[in-house]
Amino acid sequence: MTDKTQASPIKSGFDAARAMEFARSELFDRTFKDGMGLVEETAAYLDGPGRAVSKRLSRGAALAYAGRACA
Repeated sequence: MTDKTQASPIKSGFDAARAMEFARSELFDRTFKDGMGLVEETAAYLDGPGRAVSKRLSRGAALAYAGRACA
């Protein structure tokens, strides 16, 4: 079922040129690099020490964590 009450970006004043200008900005570049650094740091933790920590979780806690992570 589709939500028809949400306005289209085109009709709500979305400015594609302005969005592209922002996407090419130093602020966006810095924010993107910082965000990707956090993703890499998280992946390294989950692939290393986080893997051992997750094995110590109870079955219920592991299910709750996995369900929350996918939500």
